[in-house]
Amino acid sequence: MKSIRIGLFLWAVLVLNAWSQGRITFVNNLPSLKAPIYGPELDFIHYGGDWADAKTGNSPTGIPAGTQTYGGTLLESFSVSFWAAPGVVTDGHLLMPGNSTTVLGTGSLAGYFPATSVIFPGLPATGVATLQVRVTDPSGLWAFAGDQFGQYAAVSAPFTVNLSSLGSTATGLRSFSVGWIDGNTLTPYVPEPGTANLLVMGAVALLLRGRSRKPL
Repeated sequence: MKSIRIGLFLWAVLVLNAWSQGRITFVNNLPSLKAPIYGPELDFIHYGGDWADAKTGNSPTGIPAGTQTYGGTLLESFSVSFWAAPGVVTDGHLLMPGNSTTVLGTGSLAGYFPATSVIFPGLPATGVATLQVRVTDPSGLWAFAGDQFGQYAAVSAPFTVNLSSLGSTATGLRSFSVGWIDGNTLTPYVPEPGTANLLVMGAVALLLRGRSRKPL
């Protein structure tokens, strides 16, 4: 009877442990996924030659191919950390760090980090999780100062993964770059509509308004 109780206790511990942490493998370099990380580019229009806003999204040469363009070079030797939270969240402050970090490669592997298995204590082993990759310069040269922008040289757009009891590989990561981030959410800024787009939107709004005032 005592051995049965011990066995049940150990089984319960294993079950609770499985539900109290999730394991996720992060990667940005696979035959089916190419999402390198870029350095900063200068913005002479908005910031007088200072860093541009952080960009996100794959370039036409990425896999899957995207439409984003990057003016910075691929990052090398920067520190990479991994963050997650259960469910779908949009605020980076709600994410928690995993137990592993890694470093970006050099040369032909610049912009890429090795596949890294990360455990997040407290993250369920099943369900949906929101993830983010953050990159910092170990020397502190490219780290943002102050609370407004945080301390991250570059952060990915949040993305999600479906967890399983055996862990999951996060293939939803897309390229991103060093630059100014939104201090309220610790995410890259969402590009504002261009002037042409605003004019079109305004014309459509006026047209609809005029139609709504026509007499019946």
